Amino acid sequence: MRLLFLFLSAFFLSNTAHADEELKEYADYQVLHVKNTIKSIDLTLLESIDFLNRNLGKEEATLHKSLLQYAERTPGLRAIIVTDTKGKLKLDSFSYPTKNINLADREYVKNATALNNQSLYIGQPVVGRSSGTAFLPFSRALLNANKESQGVIAAIMHPGFLIKQDMLCAQCFVAVFNSHQKLVVSYPTNASFPDDFIAMLQAESQGHVIKHQLNGQPVTTLKAPISDFGLTLTVSKFSNQ
Repeated sequence: MRLLFLFLSAFFLSNTAHADEELKEYADYQVLHVKNTIKSIDLTLLESIDFLNRNLGKEEATLHKSLLQYAERTPGLRAIIVTDTKGKLKLDSFSYPTKNINLADREYVKNATALNNQSLYIGQPVVGRSSGTAFLPFSRALLNANKESQGVIAAIMHPGFLIKQDMLCAQCFVAVFNSHQKLVVSYPTNASFPDDFIAMLQAESQGHVIKHQLNGQPVTTLKAPISDFGLTLTVSKFSNQ
């Protein structure tokens, strides 16, 4: 009987270790995908800024066409937009001529303006005023060669593209949080994260496997840093144990 107990204990521990390692592999893969996606978007924004500074005074149609090409070559990007220093939409790769829309109250415009040093700002999903669909904004202050503010440039991405949805373990869900523990994106999109889950994330160290309850269900969660961009990714799996 003792041998059977030891065998079952070893079997259980082995399965648990394997499951934890599998969760870590999924987390590592998702972190790599998020990093590569954001780096690609940021590179597009930097190239767009350089293009705009080299083509001051060009007609709107010419600038629109080039921004459209930048957006189309970047996976996941829906559009690139530019505002003036007062937040008024000045260029939009998605539509021409540019619509008369004031975006001064948008967080991704206000925060990029406040940074004023070309650091990348990653926002939370918002609904477009002209499209009526949700998007995830990435923005930078638009500075000229003399480092003077010319407005804001932003990349508009479908929120679901930030997570690699076709590479996810069964009964798993993924989320990305910013440095303020605010949800940036999740998959499935209807996943809910109560306050106690957020508090747990703040308390636990990165890379640690956490056994806990979520909405009354046993869950295993791994918290992984995306330190390049001040983000945290979590991969969680429902358990029958």
